Formats: sequence, structure tokens, C-alpha cells
Amino acid sequence: MKNTTQGFTFVELMTVIAIIGILASATVYGLTGARENAKDKSAMASMQSFLLEASLYRTKNSSYAALCNDTTDTKAHELVEKVEEELGAANVTCHDNANGFVFYATLHSGDDYCVDSTNFAGYGTESGGSCS
Repeated sequence: MKNTTQGFTFVELMTVIAIIGILASATVYGLTGARENAKDKSAMASMQSFLLEASLYRTKNSSYAALCNDTTDTKAHELVEKVEEELGAANVTCHDNANGFVFYATLHSGDDYCVDSTNFAGYGTESGGSCS
């Protein structure tokens, strides 16, 4: 008499489940890096927008003093908070005085990104009140 039941064996099913698990874990691992890269790009764009806000602030107030912390006059403070949210407040620093400002942060990639009152925007860190 011939066995007429059809189906997959236990070993075949376990092999397929193991392959699906490996592919799923590789996908999740790959997406984690992409998410951090997107946060870095968003923070860099916010820091570049900060340059425009700083220019508007200086035009209106004849000074950069209080630019980083002024919650009543410009969106500059909101941009600082957005970068802090993306990168963590411990990784973000903004200094200002009457004549200039420097706003820098350490990205998830480990690189430092900086903008300052000389209109510099790029990779670098604060040195003597400006980016280098």
C-alpha cells in the first residue's frame, strides 16, 4: 500500500523558518543604520536653517546675543531643540555673544558638524568661537 499523504516534513518547515528569521534580522540591522543616517541628515539641515534664522535675528536685534536661547523672537531656539532631539542634548552645543555664534554637534556617525556666524556650515568643531 502506498502512502498518499502530502505535505512538508518537519525539517523542511524548520529550514524555511530559520531562513526567514535570518533575513528578518538582517533587514532590521540594516534599517537601524539608515535611521541614524536620516537623523544625522535632518540635524545637519536644521543647523543650516539656523544660519538663516541667525541672520534674521541679527538684522532685527543688531546683535547675536541670546540667539541660542531666545524663545520669544525667532525659530532659532526651536531649531536648536530639534537638533537636540535628533542627536541627544549632550551632543549639541550653541554659544553666542553680541558679535557671533557657533552651533556644533556630534552626529550619530561620530563626525562633528558645525555652523557659525561667518556662514560656515560643514564638518568641523568649535575652536575659539568659530568652526574649524
